[in-house]
Amino acid sequence: MNQIELWVLAISMSYANAWLLRRSSIARTSLVDSIVFYLLVMMASMLVGAVLYFEQPTQVGLAEALGLSLLVMSVGVLAVLHYWTKDDDVEDSKLAAHVERSDEQELQRSIVISRAYVVYFLVMMASMTAVGLVYIFDTAIEGLNIGLVLGNVIMIPGIVMILRYASKHPGYAIEPPSQVNPSKKLGRWTLVFLVLLNEFAMGWAFALASGNLATANGSLAGIASTLNYVTGSDWFLFSLSFEILFSIYMLRSYFSIDFIRIVCLQCLTLIFVPTAIGGYLWSTTSIIAGVLIFVGLLFLSFIPLRDGQAGSQNIRRYLRIVLVLDALAVISLLLWVLYRIDLVQFACLIGEAVLYFNSILERVSMEKGARISVSERSGADILHHS
Repeated sequence: MNQIELWVLAISMSYANAWLLRRSSIARTSLVDSIVFYLLVMMASMLVGAVLYFEQPTQVGLAEALGLSLLVMSVGVLAVLHYWTKDDDVEDSKLAAHVERSDEQELQRSIVISRAYVVYFLVMMASMTAVGLVYIFDTAIEGLNIGLVLGNVIMIPGIVMILRYASKHPGYAIEPPSQVNPSKKLGRWTLVFLVLLNEFAMGWAFALASGNLATANGSLAGIASTLNYVTGSDWFLFSLSFEILFSIYMLRSYFSIDFIRIVCLQCLTLIFVPTAIGGYLWSTTSIIAGVLIFVGLLFLSFIPLRDGQAGSQNIRRYLRIVLVLDALAVISLLLWVLYRIDLVQFACLIGEAVLYFNSILERVSMEKGARISVSERSGADILHHS
């Protein structure tokens, strides 16, 4: 694949990550939560598998890549099956019946999407198993054969469970939030970690595929040098900035224009990094742009915000943390110019990305919870007056 094709694929995967982030933040059922997390883990395993193959482009490397993807797929689908076959009773069925019509439509839409996901899982598992079997017949690798047999042993009962549940339970109950729901702190941090892991693994795999990065050869020094290169590469930084832009656009109805402006400036800090492209012209441009972006963020801190008192306070708190991280990133440019030390700047940029993903998940989850509680109160009022 040439550079243009690789970038089209990288941008598409960034869009997919952003879409999954949006789906998880507005999910109404435990099943959707588990499916989103499963897809993120599956994407990460496939990207790490690609890295393993590019690091060792032999039959052994391909076997390791296929084995990793199959293992994650087989084990991860069990978590989805757990929520698929779990019966959750509604405490007050009358109250659920009086939920606002818009909420009922959203729930039904979520159910339809969940069914489509499950069909997708079955097709994906069957196709990957077929590919693995063809590969086994060509190479007769014992370890991969055992892995595929084990994967099928796990998957076949899972398919039977899906068909059994679909035939016995045509209706669905309103489920409580799951443990992986982003409204819970552990769920948010897990989701943030998976998103960044996907971006990092994608940057590593695409850097190897493009020929811009040599293999690490298994040495600690080579791995450390590779990790440092990937963090400062255009494949990681640009893809991460695309994902942030896609996600803030998809969730724009939940945020004020002031917050969106701050996020756009953050994306620019991820783009204008001296190590992203290299060369004197880009380095000089990046340093100047980094200072101007910090000035722009500083200017925004003096502008009155229009998101209500509580919202403005949250945005100002967010902006203060961004300013601290961005100030450290600007100062670290001096370390890069004098000593070519870039770890401080990379740490600040990743810190800003973590802050953004955690903040939007927390904000959207709180907003979603508030809307649901309003609907429940409306249903309770109907019951009370009836």
